[in-house]
Amino acid sequence: MKKSFTNSKVQRSIIVSYIFTGLILTGVLSLTYSYLLTNQIINNRYKQAYSALQVATSGTTLLLEDVYARYFQLFQTDPQLTLYKEGQLDISLQSYLGNLAFNDVLVDSIVLVDVPNQTMVDSLSRITKLQDAVDIGISEMLDDLILANSSIRNLIFYPRTTAIDQQEKNYLTLTFASRTLDGTLDKVMFVNIDVQLLSKLLYYESNTNYMIIVNRFGQIISDSSNQYFNDNYFDLEKEVSKDIGIDVDNAYIASIANVRSIVTYQQTSRFNLTFFSINNYQQITSEVFKSNWIVLVLFGFFLALTGVLSLVLSRRIYSPIQRLVRQIAQMNDLNPDFQVDEFEFIYKALDDINQRKVSDELRSVFAGKKTDLVNIDWSDAQIIVLQPRLVNLNQSQNLKTSENIWELFKPNITLIDEYSLGAFATTEQIEKYIQWGNGTWIAGISHPVETSDHINKCFRQAKVACEFAFTKDDVKTQYYSNIVSSETTEPRLQIKNQLHTYIIENFHDSHMSIDSLALALGYSIGYVRQIFKEEMGVPYNEYLIQTRIEEAKRLLEETELSAKEIADKVGISDTRYFYTIFKNRIGMTAQEYRRKKRDNTVETSDN
Repeated sequence: MKKSFTNSKVQRSIIVSYIFTGLILTGVLSLTYSYLLTNQIINNRYKQAYSALQVATSGTTLLLEDVYARYFQLFQTDPQLTLYKEGQLDISLQSYLGNLAFNDVLVDSIVLVDVPNQTMVDSLSRITKLQDAVDIGISEMLDDLILANSSIRNLIFYPRTTAIDQQEKNYLTLTFASRTLDGTLDKVMFVNIDVQLLSKLLYYESNTNYMIIVNRFGQIISDSSNQYFNDNYFDLEKEVSKDIGIDVDNAYIASIANVRSIVTYQQTSRFNLTFFSINNYQQITSEVFKSNWIVLVLFGFFLALTGVLSLVLSRRIYSPIQRLVRQIAQMNDLNPDFQVDEFEFIYKALDDINQRKVSDELRSVFAGKKTDLVNIDWSDAQIIVLQPRLVNLNQSQNLKTSENIWELFKPNITLIDEYSLGAFATTEQIEKYIQWGNGTWIAGISHPVETSDHINKCFRQAKVACEFAFTKDDVKTQYYSNIVSSETTEPRLQIKNQLHTYIIENFHDSHMSIDSLALALGYSIGYVRQIFKEEMGVPYNEYLIQTRIEEAKRLLEETELSAKEIADKVGISDTRYFYTIFKNRIGMTAQEYRRKKRDNTVETSDN
């Protein structure tokens, strides 16, 4: 199974950033393309609708103008129409009107009325009595023309629905009237335009697109879908919005008869008509959806491609980092599953390497083997030695606490031995440690370090202070300066005498050591060593050897014991070692020393 020294957070971040960037770029491009494509579709639909609308408007307006102009001229000048009276030329006139209507594409029928005599002639029948008219709407229109506010007179093309031979018919009726001198109606001609024929001139597509013509009163006078003739257009139009996605003035979105539509319109000054092209918006959105579906598929494809490229590129970018992590892990013999990101792993590993280098230098400095230490402010430097009361740094509680201590005194801290830590500390760091007040650790603090030459001495002071603190249950932090003062310990002279007395009484024991001495007197080993050097002037071992040599000299002078017996008496079990140190210290062998002393004694007695 492949080892993992980190949680690969950086690698994941690279992949995610690539994918996220690709997602944004692809998304922005897709949205932009979709927006442009949608606008293009709407714009094309608008252009198609507007082009068709222009054709319909132009063609229909010309036809309506032609019809209006022609019949206006006929009514004013045609002899057969102007001379019409009751009972005159009825048959020929009816035939004449029939021919006119037959030859006109838009005209369905023509009705000529003699108002005073209540008679009429139309192109559909020979009925001469107005009351017997097939078109029941004729009488209603004549009644309207008499009114002062006649709606027919206000409209050139009057939309109406009537019944002829029991069939419903939709007409646009042109009305031409003449009056007598007193203003009463004399003669009226109605020209009925077939709305269905007119609507065929307008564009129509089943259930989707259609055109309508609206007069100045909002009435629909022509409808290519044959649904809304004579309705008010503006009653059908709801939820109007000008925002259709393209910048035009003659189009908008509205709900027409509850169908969402894009409406394009064009107005004509002639007859005050407005032509509307109504396009089902659902059809456009369906086309947009189909186009955007292709965009969506392309978006998914490029997103997947981005994901693959992200994996490939991220591996190429991440590969050097991964190699560096593995090299550092191998160099430092690290275990896998650190669960930190790569850069934090590298930082910690490099920090550990640097810390080990500093720690090695510190151990050499504390041991007196090296004095050139950098990055130390000698104006505010003391040495602190720390040791847990439970002397096992691997215990979880001590390990966690030691990490906190390590962070506090980094980088000038080192592991002195299996159980204790030593560090250069500033006053501020020491105060922080004391405020922290962790009861599981004991600390000893030296005198201030004045120069690099004093480091070894101050280190021993801190160690003595730490060991001394172990003898006091209520002490967590011990300054060496308090040990040597009379406020915290017995008079030093008394301690000196205790040490001297104990050695005099026990030097003959070959197993005697500074450990047994410290244990017997109730002091720490470090403290005993420090007192010996400061009060006795020599280290413990030297003082013990001197005591044993002095006793050996006395026994050589006063007894006949052999050198081997004397060595046993003074606590030196190795006779050869006794011979060696005796000669080195006295400058002669034991036999020579005894002989010399005895010769001196004889000479003194002779004199």
